Amino acid sequence: MKKLTYLIAILLAGIFMLSSCTKGWEELNTDPNNPTSVPPTTVLGHVIRATGDAFFDDWQGMNNFLSYAGVVTKIQYTDESRLDERESTINTAWRNYFTLLEDLKKVEQLADANPNDVYGDNVKAAAMTFSAFLWIMATDQWGYIPFSQALSAETDGITNPKYDTQQSIYMALIDSLKTAYNMFGPQGGQIGNGDFMYGGDWTKWQEFAGSLLLRLATHISYVDPSDAQSIFNDIKAGTYKVFGSRADEAKLKWPGESPYYEPWYNNYFIAGRDDHGDAKTFIDTLVSWQDPRIYAYAIQSGAKYDYGDSAFKYPIPADEFKGQLEGPTSSAGDVSGTSRMGYLYRMVPNGYTWFMRYAEVEFDLADLYYRLDNDPVDAHTHYMNGIAATFAETGEDPVYGQNILTEEATYEALPKVAWNGTSTSSMFNFVRGESGSPVPDDLVRIWVQRWIALYKQGQEEWALMRLTDYPKMPTPPGSSYAGLHNRSPQRYPYPTDEQNLNSANLNAAISAQSIVDKFWGAMWWDTRPGIK
Repeated sequence: MKKLTYLIAILLAGIFMLSSCTKGWEELNTDPNNPTSVPPTTVLGHVIRATGDAFFDDWQGMNNFLSYAGVVTKIQYTDESRLDERESTINTAWRNYFTLLEDLKKVEQLADANPNDVYGDNVKAAAMTFSAFLWIMATDQWGYIPFSQALSAETDGITNPKYDTQQSIYMALIDSLKTAYNMFGPQGGQIGNGDFMYGGDWTKWQEFAGSLLLRLATHISYVDPSDAQSIFNDIKAGTYKVFGSRADEAKLKWPGESPYYEPWYNNYFIAGRDDHGDAKTFIDTLVSWQDPRIYAYAIQSGAKYDYGDSAFKYPIPADEFKGQLEGPTSSAGDVSGTSRMGYLYRMVPNGYTWFMRYAEVEFDLADLYYRLDNDPVDAHTHYMNGIAATFAETGEDPVYGQNILTEEATYEALPKVAWNGTSTSSMFNFVRGESGSPVPDDLVRIWVQRWIALYKQGQEEWALMRLTDYPKMPTPPGSSYAGLHNRSPQRYPYPTDEQNLNSANLNAAISAQSIVDKFWGAMWWDTRPGIK
């Protein structure tokens, strides 16, 4: 018995010594450079920055959507503008969306996990708002996408999510934005220093959520006017506030130091690429409308980036600027003569990536006042506010800005620009789609000015072009699809990764949307008649 007691004592002493020796090992084996948890604001900041890199750069901006909408296009290596897309680019875009949306889901989870922390409802609502922003772009790019079962691999084990209809996604996003809007408040804690857009100001985020509701109302205004009207009524009543000035815009100002340069600047000055220029449709419109803002949006033909060497000339000479045909028959394009993008938008290392502008809000309000409310008086007010906002932006150009502002009143009085209060005339004779009645002149003016104002916002430029049919962009002439369709792409091709990994659900979505030649098959809200 004594022998057994002695052995137990030795064993207990050994266990105590072992625990003493290993005390602190957890701290010793923790890598401070690879934390296992982070504040939600840090993840939010990563998503905001990565979104600017992933979807507003040369690959997902200039190569594709701006070209589809006739704003910026490729001047050499013109594969993408001719719809010869690289599978790796499509796969990467799809993966980026869902990776960033998963990160924003983690922001919400982190905000919920520590209710007594400095973070709470405000950072969660910011994540919900930015998630809606990404979801809108993703569904407007592909139509049906995984939504209700997406981001569920870890929690529910769903690795092959079903595809939801675009209509159901839109309705869910409307509800989510309303929830986020009402979640913001003074008791909601910090958003933190990861807020690279608004510096932690929850009231600005709340206006961003309200403005995204306006964007959704505009998109569905033809296919679902009753829901669009309901949202619009709430905005007019002040239930949901929207941007009230340029100071409210959702935009990312880049630091301007390596590696955080504005993406268009980085493409030319750091990567050394010169593959893009302003599109023919954009340049021809600005010249024919005698728009002095062209001196901010474009560089004179042949000047390349010798910016400021040419004098400001107004009226604009017909040969001063030259745009590149979108998707030319030659892969070389016009490298020497095409006007490059202007100083403000490509030559500033710490420039902006715009996610949503105040001018967009004003033109959306003008559009809905005109079409939903039959109220041309309020539509005119917001139309003029939108033009003033874009002039204020381009007026910041360091060389031509003052000249641009000097000509603003002259431009606004031109017959094409000035609000005339009549229905239609021979000035535009614009028909939305391939049949129907001419669109009222003042509504055409709203659409044209909004299209100009959204320079650099490729996804929304393309969405509104498909909604309004302005500008009427044909199938790129150098495309293998030329002659088969009567408009530029209605959608982006689905990735091969999805075909390989989730083929049954993908094929069901393709069939349901009547997709033809990968790029054609209308969005739910695209009701233009006769488009194929």
